[in-house]
Amino acid sequence: MAVYADRVRETTTTTGTGTYSLGGAVTGFITFVSGVTTGQVVTYCAEDGTNWEVGEGTITSGAPDTLTRTTILASSNAGGAVSWSVGSKNIFLTASAVRVATLDKANTFTGKVGAPSFAMTNGGLSTVTYTSSTTTANQIIDSVLTASVLAVKYLVHVVSGSSYQAGEILILHDGVTPSICEYGDINTGSVLATFDATIATGNLNLVFTPTNAVTTVKVIRTSIGT
Repeated sequence: MAVYADRVRETTTTTGTGTYSLGGAVTGFITFVSGVTTGQVVTYCAEDGTNWEVGEGTITSGAPDTLTRTTILASSNAGGAVSWSVGSKNIFLTASAVRVATLDKANTFTGKVGAPSFAMTNGGLSTVTYTSSTTTANQIIDSVLTASVLAVKYLVHVVSGSSYQAGEILILHDGVTPSICEYGDINTGSVLATFDATIATGNLNLVFTPTNAVTTVKVIRTSIGT
C-alpha cells in the first residue's frame, strides 16, 4: 500500500531502466526521505519534459537515496519502464488513476476500488485482495512495518469454487516474535486455508496457506501504531 506526503519533488540523473538515484530536493520542495520513512512504498511520477513514467517503488535512505521501480502503472513508453537518456529529470510523489477510486453523485464508485485505505492517528484501516492461482504453498498476503505497527486485526474471507470460509485473526509482536490468535472461523465445508505470522527484514507478515491452488482471499486490516 503506497503512502503519500506533501511537496516531495527531487531531481535525478538516472539513465536506463534501473533504480532511481535521487539527487536532492527541487527548491521549495522536500526530499522523499524527509516526507516518508525509508522502506515504504510510494507512487511516483518521473518526467523530463518529453517522456514520463508513473509507478510504485520503495524508498531507501542512503548516499544517494534511492527509489526502486517495482511496478510501472503508466508511461509514455506504452506502459513500460522508460529507458532514460542522459540529463536531469524531475521525480515527485503523486497519485495514480490506476489506484484511485471516485464517488459520483449517484454514490457509484469507479476506478480501482479493490484496495482502499483510510489513515487514522496511530493506526490504519485497509483492505487487500489476493488470488493464489497456481500453488498451495505458503504465501505472504499482507505486510506492515514492525517499527510502525504493534498489533493487527484481520477480518478474512476465503473463496474457492463454491466453498467459503471466514474468520478473524489477531497478531501482536515484540519486534522479534509474532503471536497470532485465529478465532471465529466458519466455513461451508472443509477448511480452505490456514494463516500464520512471521517477521522478516523489519516487516510483520500475514502468511496464507490455501488448501486449493485456485483460491481468493479478501482481508480487512485494522492496525494499531507504535
